[in-house]
Amino acid sequence: MPRTSHKLLILLAAVLSLAGCHSNTTSHEKNVAAAEDRWRHIRTEHKLQIARQQFETGDLDQAEKTLLEAIAADALNARLWSLAGRIALERGQLEKSAQRLSKAAELDPKLAEAHYFHGIVLQRWKQFDRALEAYNRSYALQADNVMFLLAVSEMLVALERPGEAIALLEGKTSYHDQNSGIRMALGQLYLLKGDFAKAAEYFRQASLLRPDDLAVLEELATARIGAHQFKEAAFDLERLVKEARPERRAELLHTLASTYMSANRMDEARTTYLELTRIDRSDVESWIKLGELALAKGDYGPALSAANRVISLAAQQPEGYLLAGLVWQKRKEVDKALSHFDRAAQLAPNEVDAVILRGITLEQAGRFDAARAAYKEAVRRNPDDPRAGKLLAQINARADAQR
Repeated sequence: MPRTSHKLLILLAAVLSLAGCHSNTTSHEKNVAAAEDRWRHIRTEHKLQIARQQFETGDLDQAEKTLLEAIAADALNARLWSLAGRIALERGQLEKSAQRLSKAAELDPKLAEAHYFHGIVLQRWKQFDRALEAYNRSYALQADNVMFLLAVSEMLVALERPGEAIALLEGKTSYHDQNSGIRMALGQLYLLKGDFAKAAEYFRQASLLRPDDLAVLEELATARIGAHQFKEAAFDLERLVKEARPERRAELLHTLASTYMSANRMDEARTTYLELTRIDRSDVESWIKLGELALAKGDYGPALSAANRVISLAAQQPEGYLLAGLVWQKRKEVDKALSHFDRAAQLAPNEVDAVILRGITLEQAGRFDAARAAYKEAVRRNPDDPRAGKLLAQINARADAQR
C-alpha cells in the first residue's frame, strides 16, 4: 500500500474515533437530563400530594409553602398552580386565585378543575356570563362530573335562564340515575317556577336515593304542602319530628299541625297544638289555633279559655279579642261580642275583619243602621275587600226593598 494511502486511513480512523466520543457524550448528557426530569417529577408529585393533604386538613399556610417550593422547582406544572389558586380562593384572595388558576389553565388547557375553580372566582365577582363559560369548559372536559354540571345549571339560573337549566339537568337524569344532587336541583328549580307537584316528584326521587338525609325529606314535605299533597306531607313531617334535632321540634310541630288542619285531621291538629303549648306555655299561635279548633267544633268554653289566654299573652294583638268576640257572638251575648270586636278594630286600624264581624253581629241583632255604618267603615278601610262591599250592598238592597 502506498505511504499516502496509509496516512489517509490513519487520519480517517482518528476522525471516526473522535465522532464516536462526541456521540457517547451527547447520549450521556441526555440520559442524565432525563433522569433529572424523572427525579424532579417524582419530587413534584410527592410535594403535590403532601400539599393536597395539608389543604384538605385546613393547614393552608403549610400547604401554600409546600406548593411554592414545588413551583420553584417545576414552574410548568399546571396542577401546582391550580391547587395554589384554590388555596387563595379559600382565603378569599380572589385576585390572586384568578391569576394562579389562569396560569394553570394556560399551562394545561385540559385541566378541568382549573376552569371550574376560576368559574367560582368569576361567580363571586358576579361576572355570571364569564363564570358560565368557565363552568362549560370544565364540564366539556369532564362530562361525567356532576359538580361541574350543577355549576353550569346554577349559572343559567343566575342569568335568568331557568328553562335551559331544567332542560340540561333533565337530559342527564337517566345517565346519572343514582345521583340525588341533580334531582334536588330540579326540585328547587320547579319550586321557583311554582310547580310544586313536579318539585315534589324530584324531591321524592332524591329522598329514595338519600333516605337518611333529613334536609331532602324536609324539601319533599314543603313541596308536597305546596302541591296540596297533605296526607303525604304529614307522613314526612311525622318522621322529621321524630328524627330532627331537639331545637327544631317546635318549628316542625307547627308545620305538622298546620298540615293536619289542611288534611282535615282536626283531632291530630288539636293534639299537636296542645303539645306545643306544653313545650311553651306562651306560644300565642298555638293558643289561637286551639281556640279556632274548639270554636269550629262548638266547644265554646275551651274556645273562650284559649281566647283569654291569647289576650293575656298578647294584649296588643287583635287575634285574642276576635276569637273571644266570636265566642260571645255564638252565645248571643251581643254587647260582649261588640266590645271585643271594637277592641280588635282599634288594635288593627287598617284591617277589616273586626269591623265586618261587628256589622254581622249588629245585623243579626236587628240593628241595621249600625250594621250599615260598620260595613261602610270596612269599605273605607279596604275598598278592595269583596266581603265588605257585598255585605253593604246586601243591607242596602234590603233597606230599599222595605221602603
